[in-house]
Amino acid sequence: MEQVNSATLEKYNANNRGKSVGDCVKRAISLAFDIPYAEVGKILNAKMKELRKSAWNIQPVFEPVIRDLGCSHWKEGHPGWTVEDFVDNTADPNKTYLLLVGKKYPSTSHLVCVRDGKVWDSWDCRDYEVTRYYIIDDTVQHKEFTDIKEHLDELSRDYIYPILTEERIKQLTKYKLVPGTCTYSVYHKGDYGLKTVWSQEFVKDEVITKKRTYRFEIAFPFEPTTTVEEAIKFIQTTGKVRMYDRIYAIAAQEKNLREEYEMLAQLGKDKDKRDMWMTSQELRFLNTLPGWARALVRYIRITEPGQYSDSYTVKIDKLPGDETHPTYDTYELIDYDAAGIRKQLDRYAKYGEIADIDYEHEW
Repeated sequence: MEQVNSATLEKYNANNRGKSVGDCVKRAISLAFDIPYAEVGKILNAKMKELRKSAWNIQPVFEPVIRDLGCSHWKEGHPGWTVEDFVDNTADPNKTYLLLVGKKYPSTSHLVCVRDGKVWDSWDCRDYEVTRYYIIDDTVQHKEFTDIKEHLDELSRDYIYPILTEERIKQLTKYKLVPGTCTYSVYHKGDYGLKTVWSQEFVKDEVITKKRTYRFEIAFPFEPTTTVEEAIKFIQTTGKVRMYDRIYAIAAQEKNLREEYEMLAQLGKDKDKRDMWMTSQELRFLNTLPGWARALVRYIRITEPGQYSDSYTVKIDKLPGDETHPTYDTYELIDYDAAGIRKQLDRYAKYGEIADIDYEHEW
């Protein structure tokens, strides 16, 4: 008699940042063996180094890991046999499986966990074809599934928002930041997670003459076995840390921006009127420079980074009060790479010295 289950998809993403990235191996192994996502990452990295492989998400690495964790045998799939077919007609709902699948047999582009007769994944791969499937040993102990997905709205309302709001205000005060309004949104991230989106505004002031808005996300991926009590503890610890990280980054950007505007004021320049056409690569490099250095830049030219001694060319104005080179109004810094330019800028800021004028340039 043909066995008939139900190839139900449980939308679940164990990624500890709530991101949808190419980490299916970590996500699937995490659920199959009830091991935290971050711990699976450490195990895979260790095996990759042990076997001297170049990646952690390849079959020669994750297959030995699966075997070590508790999988003594596997079987091959065949053309046309989909994940849905496997769950509907082959899978024992009391067992756990890892399926190596692809769009068409025998491709292997994805690893997915089948547990409790369901497909657990961040996206729907049920029409992919099974190339190989791993049967998790019965000796592997599994936690009981909980009803955590029924409590997501409650957790967001009663814990995530008030706890993270309190931490946000605490950190803004610590870094002496004067914010404008802050908007907050929350979205379900699959069946077992939440993603919060924050937009923190800062208004114009006497130094920074523009309004700024920093948008950032904090995700809370819960395990299907997470209890409400464990979820609350996770929010209180991890949530606070991640909010601290976000505000720390904002404080650093605000400090850098303030330095830039203060330097522009000393130079008698207006940031909004500077004509500095640059490529996207050059603009990215500009934005990595300290604020005082950004204010000095007249142009940046990047050509074949690392290939030539002038791959990076940066023309800057003199610092206010620089009287060491009376015949110069600007300096041109050249180097093989971005790191070399930053070293030159750092030496100029500390000692007022310019390469090939005050010291011999070190290539």
